Formats: sequence, structure tokens, C-alpha cells
Amino acid sequence: MEQAITPEAAKRDTRFKPGQSGNPRGSISRKARHAEMTAQLASDLGGVEALTPGDQVLLRRAVDLLLTRSFTIEDQTRLTNAAMRIVNGIRRRTASARKSVDGDPAEPLRDYLAKARP
Repeated sequence: MEQAITPEAAKRDTRFKPGQSGNPRGSISRKARHAEMTAQLASDLGGVEALTPGDQVLLRRAVDLLLTRSFTIEDQTRLTNAAMRIVNGIRRRTASARKSVDGDPAEPLRDYLAKARP
């Protein structure tokens, strides 16, 4: 059976009111955007668990810089460059930490020289 549409329902205004979001769930909160971006950057660095507590703080600061609203192109460039320097510093430290865990990179050379000596 079909439902009959009442005249009141047919005349109902379905447009959004001023100040009402077109997205029924609303916009994504800053906290959710921060958590998502932190997880994305951390996955590139080996995960949040792989970072030291100091690097985690630096990563959160880099995300803060990236989410900061800038009104000029110069400010946006400065914020992006600062965040990039922070992430690259973390990347260098985690890469050197991985090398030290994997072993001494000079070890194969020592073995080669030890075999070459009579």
C-alpha cells in the first residue's frame, strides 16, 4: 500500500537554514583531523609506537603547524617548511636508529679486510 502524502508534508521547507550545515554529521572536528594526519605521518615513519616520546611530541607539533590557518601564501609556505623540517629530522633519527638495530654497516668491510690480510 502506498502512503498518502499530506499537504503539510508536501509544503514543508527542506532547505537548510542559515548557519545549518549541509552535512548532516557536521564538519570533521579539528581533533579528528589532527589524529588522522598524525596517524598518516607516523605510518610513513614506521608507526607511532616506533617513535620516541620526544619524536611523538615533535610530530604532533608538525601536525599543529600543518593545521594552522594561514591567511597569506608566505605564512602557509613557512608553516609547511617548518613542518617538513620537523618530519625530515624525525625521519633521519628513525633511519639511523634502524641502522643501529640492524647492525653495524661497516661490519661487511671489516670482514672483507680480515679475509684480505695474509
